[in-house]
Amino acid sequence: MLCDNVIYFDCRNSAIHDKEMNTLKDNYQTLFKWRSKLGLNEWSIYLELISPHQVKYNVDVPNEDRYFIGIEIRPRNKIGVIYHDVDLYEQAIVHELLHVKYFGKGEDWINEKTKELLKQ
Repeated sequence: MLCDNVIYFDCRNSAIHDKEMNTLKDNYQTLFKWRSKLGLNEWSIYLELISPHQVKYNVDVPNEDRYFIGIEIRPRNKIGVIYHDVDLYEQAIVHELLHVKYFGKGEDWINEKTKELLKQ
């Protein structure tokens, strides 16, 4: 979990190796950077790795498109959880934070805004 700029995590059922720790640290650094740029510092945003088996896909979804990155937003408490079953990357983090910043905007709008911000 995340509290301000301190990272706490639960390692139930898995060992955290150096590479995974570096990835986690990099993800949170990216998250902090964009949370600040988007004016979302009052929000607590957590990253949660989930098992690919937790996500159900239609049978017509090709295997290469079977991944999940999404955010659960709790506006009343100003909490967001980015769930992911693949490695995160900057574009995905920015995209999910934009769902918080511009709650209710459509996916096409969020995609365009993500591209626009990353060009700057």
